[in-house]
Amino acid sequence: MKKILALLTMNFAILATFTLHAATISGTSQSINISSETANVHHYVISGGGVHLSQKSSAFSAKKQLKDGQYQYQVYGEFPLTAADVDPYKESLNNGRDGKTKRGNAIKVVKTGSFRIINGQLITADTAQKEGSEK
Repeated sequence: MKKILALLTMNFAILATFTLHAATISGTSQSINISSETANVHHYVISGGGVHLSQKSSAFSAKKQLKDGQYQYQVYGEFPLTAADVDPYKESLNNGRDGKTKRGNAIKVVKTGSFRIINGQLITADTAQKEGSEK
């Protein structure tokens, strides 16, 4: 019984991890919005076509219209450091800090995806599937 309960708990934890980091992207070539279910978002990045945009806000307003092409986005989250984030060798070195110094948080990519701009419209795999099924 304990093994079954442990297995169910482990499967639930895996499901929770995937749903925690869901994100959707929408907009046009001039205004893009990334909505994320990640609670501790640190910043967002959009890159591609010679463009690299990084900001704390999930709403991107391009000064110039993004060109038609392929783009990537990343959502970065901020989390407390874990033992896996700390290099034991570096920790053992005398780095001039006293024992009271607190470490910062880890900044990690929690969601990444891609989209296309075609004729000024933002197209994701989801929108392409919807348009294909409507035809």
